[in-house]
Amino acid sequence: MGPVTLELALHFVAKDGNIDVVARRLTIGKFFNCGQPCIAPDCLIVERGIKGRLIEQIKKNVQGFYGASVHTSYARIINKNRFQRLIRFLDNTKGENHLWWRNSEDDLYIAPTLVLNVQEGDFCWSVGDEPSRPIHPIMVVEHLAKEGLTYVKRRYQLLALYIFSEDRSTINHILGNTRSGRVLVNDKLLQFSTTLSPFGGTGSTDIGSNYHQKSFDTFSHKRSTSTNSRAWTVPTIFAIL
Repeated sequence: MGPVTLELALHFVAKDGNIDVVARRLTIGKFFNCGQPCIAPDCLIVERGIKGRLIEQIKKNVQGFYGASVHTSYARIINKNRFQRLIRFLDNTKGENHLWWRNSEDDLYIAPTLVLNVQEGDFCWSVGDEPSRPIHPIMVVEHLAKEGLTYVKRRYQLLALYIFSEDRSTINHILGNTRSGRVLVNDKLLQFSTTLSPFGGTGSTDIGSNYHQKSFDTFSHKRSTSTNSRAWTVPTIFAIL
């Protein structure tokens, strides 16, 4: 078998802070390129107190980025099979769809969509592979550090972890109770721009890592070579042992 590096699904954790800034960065991070970057979040875990404001700000940012008629400038799904698969997520979820624009199968267009109040095991979340799509499930919890982390630890080892919080103790608590590849605090996707630290997840989300020296090490075979002296014979070795 040859060396392999996988980049699989990730999870997303959010904490209250500056809602305008958080919403803007979430919108860029999730809906950029139709939600297809491997490090785009597969779910947002948000505390109930900021849910409403955050959703409204995300909607405003989508319109700000792509215009009032989002379908004229937003990316398309690659083919009809993929389109129908994504529509099944929306048709079968028990969450609340916040779809602000019409989808179009003829045009292979799926609008940026939020699915609110998604619970563990929901069809929209149980994708079984990389959740590359412009559909963003949202889990609402009372206390991020309790319910949110309990769910994450039970279900996920992460390729990337995003934390939005102004509270250093909250950030440290999340870091100390999760496993992941790279972590980015108070922004999205930017950790991908540095080539000096290794990129890769852990456990079920990755095998190996790459970037910079790690890329060379991952795709190289370290072969050991031993050379024996003529003075060392098998009887000599056994005598020492």
